[in-house]
Amino acid sequence: MCPSSPLYPDVLTLAMAEIDCLKATIETQSQHVCSLEAELNQQQQHNQSQSQHICSSLEAELVQQHQHHQSQIDTQRRQYQTQLVTQHLQFLQHQSELQEIQAQQHRDSQAHIEAMPAQTLSLYDQLAQLRSTPSPSATDFSTSDSGSGEAYATGIPVCPSPSTPAHRLLLCPPAQATASMQPLAHHSH
Repeated sequence: MCPSSPLYPDVLTLAMAEIDCLKATIETQSQHVCSLEAELNQQQQHNQSQSQHICSSLEAELVQQHQHHQSQIDTQRRQYQTQLVTQHLQFLQHQSELQEIQAQQHRDSQAHIEAMPAQTLSLYDQLAQLRSTPSPSATDFSTSDSGSGEAYATGIPVCPSPSTPAHRLLLCPPAQATASMQPLAHHSH
């Protein structure tokens, strides 16, 4: 506190004392202000340090998350590429098997087509051979049947009969193949 007037006999001395007191007060307040400024600067530095630490931590965390996500993406990409290669190889294998089956079917069909003329010629040869086989004579006569005494004409081939080979039945006309020997006349003795 600045001195009061009873301690100083004159006004000048009192004024000088008050001025000295005010100077001391101003100096004290100035020191306090400087102290506050220093504290404020320290607080700002601390805040800045914390901000840098927080930013560094966040940046490191972001980098770590980015690396983790990138690693997951790379892993999934490799898995998809492996799966795609496997599916492509399976497709090529199935395509090769299908082509082999188609080629085998084509070879079988070609062999069957090539064998058909030979089979057809073989059938024609068999038919020609059957046609060239002599048929039963159309001039054979039977005199009479001992049991009935009926005479038979031989204008109809003896076809069929139990002794006729099966392949010769093909040479008989349909009417003759079912016809039996017919009696022409009955001669009484």
